[in-house]
Amino acid sequence: MNHITNLVLKNRNELFENKKKIISLNNKINKKNHYIKKINLLSNKNNYQLQFLKNNKIIIRLKEKIKKIDPWYAEICKLKKLPIHVKQLAMHTSYKNTLNYWYIYLTDKKKHLMQYNTWIFLKKELHTITTKKIQLIVEEKKEHILTPYEWFHKIYKEKISEEYSSLKKDTNIKILKKFFNLTFQKNNINLFAID
Repeated sequence: MNHITNLVLKNRNELFENKKKIISLNNKINKKNHYIKKINLLSNKNNYQLQFLKNNKIIIRLKEKIKKIDPWYAEICKLKKLPIHVKQLAMHTSYKNTLNYWYIYLTDKKKHLMQYNTWIFLKKELHTITTKKIQLIVEEKKEHILTPYEWFHKIYKEKISEEYSSLKKDTNIKILKKFFNLTFQKNNINLFAID
């Protein structure tokens, strides 16, 4: 082979390598865009989820507050790292602690969370923190006890409502609304602190 043929082959190989890198980069960009769309979709459904992604301090403060309020969430937090499906199931249940039993309540609407043997795994993990018998009760009508997931929603909505009402009373906000014809809504409020 002569020198020119060598150069042509080398350039062709470099072009193929560059094309592979460009395709790989495009795939990464597409995955990133897909992830961003997913986050935006979550934010449209539950605005608080996007807020949490931005501010981890709020998550930590909320978790601490719920731990004090909800004894079931405090028990869940004692468990080792749970797989995502198991944690979802635990967060959508409530419990009643009796002398011999832990009764775990799950609504009929959330039965789909029991796929992939999540209940078996959760029950096994719960036995690491209690010697009592554990019984799952799937019910049509929900008990008045809130699940940890519902506590998150409740506390977050209360805080947003407090912020919203204080912003409505704020004279600076009233002036801004008047001069710039602004409107603001509850779902556009960002929480920066939870006391």
